[in-house]
Amino acid sequence: MIRRAAYQAIAPLPEHIRLCPDLYYWLALSRDWQVRAVQGECCLYRVHAGGLTSVHNIQIFTEFLAIIEHFGDGLDGATLQRRRRGSQTVIGVAELAAGQTWRGLTRILRHGSLPYLLARTCAWLGRESRYLRRSHRT
Repeated sequence: MIRRAAYQAIAPLPEHIRLCPDLYYWLALSRDWQVRAVQGECCLYRVHAGGLTSVHNIQIFTEFLAIIEHFGDGLDGATLQRRRRGSQTVIGVAELAAGQTWRGLTRILRHGSLPYLLARTCAWLGRESRYLRRSHRT
């Protein structure tokens, strides 16, 4: 929930923000207003081949990078660097999946984070194995 006055105090959404307006508004609000976030899972997010995240993965994370650079002065340096490296890693993986092998590898090695990649891969493998075990029971 957002106070109407807080929402009205934010300048209109910039035209170049098309895929992550919620993040832009959240960070814009947090500059001048006290905000809180739920610190636990409150919903499920379904990812499928035709979804926005799958189709526009590179564009989403490129926009995310632009937004955190814009609001980066409100983040501590270590958090900002982690977000940059994680986003670059996700973009690199998407480039690999799109057949841009050299570009994706270069991005991950130069700007990304191998520990982030390994942690996400292990988490993904864990989810997949739970899904496979569950689907074989039926």
